[in-house]
Amino acid sequence: RRAFDALGVTYRRVRPTHGCWWYGTINKPTALAAAEEIADTDLILWFDTDTLVVEDLPELDLPADVDFAARPAESILGTTGEGSPNDPYWRTVCEKLGLSYDALPWITSFPEGERIRMYWQGGVYGYRRSTRLAQTHLGIYLRRLEMRVASKRCGIYFYDQTSMTLAVHQLGLRWRALDHRYNFGLNKRNHEDWDRPQLHEAKVIHYHDSLMEDTYPKFMAALRAHRSEVHAWLEPQGPLRSTLPPHWRVGRKALDVLRERRYAAYAKTCIPV
Repeated sequence: RRAFDALGVTYRRVRPTHGCWWYGTINKPTALAAAEEIADTDLILWFDTDTLVVEDLPELDLPADVDFAARPAESILGTTGEGSPNDPYWRTVCEKLGLSYDALPWITSFPEGERIRMYWQGGVYGYRRSTRLAQTHLGIYLRRLEMRVASKRCGIYFYDQTSMTLAVHQLGLRWRALDHRYNFGLNKRNHEDWDRPQLHEAKVIHYHDSLMEDTYPKFMAALRAHRSEVHAWLEPQGPLRSTLPPHWRVGRKALDVLRERRYAAYAKTCIPV
């Protein structure tokens, strides 16, 4: 808490009342809904905890005619329209929520560059507090859990991103699509692409698991080649390691196992479309 105080961080412990603690990413709209109640700023920005901000972010300082800004998501769950394997999923969810699928705008996915219906990456985004986006996001998330509709391609993963996207749609927010610089993803699954010039342009590096011990050397090599100033600061910090005392680690592991079991049991009750 002393470190938070030194950095000007306001810390609040939030105890959700919805009972869905077992679904990990519901913490996002839960936390943001609480933040909306105590914040006094015009804008609210969300950053996943595995993001590293390395430059100023002027496009997240939203102009008066923009309510929401995020980077378009990957097309793994996006729909390119009729004939897309993901199209039935989006149509079904929209129908059950009473939203118009056909009114979903078109955006360009990253990194594939495909034309898809609006679908935002949830790691970094900003919005106007007055829109109460998080309240709508959380409400849609909970309704999604009740409807038990899964994707044939991704199962019940990405509920956070799809629910946030549909909240933007339901509220009719005026949006801005951020480019790759504002949410540049690196993880074990795409480690062969880490050494790419686009890293030099990144303002927010969404590093996922890249700072763990097994991938740390590769990540540092990519930073040394493309972001030497970031490498000079980060490399001495070393890879991420757990500093929890043993009894807390046991408790954390038990909670993880319980969540995984609840998640798996819920997934079995969902209908894939």
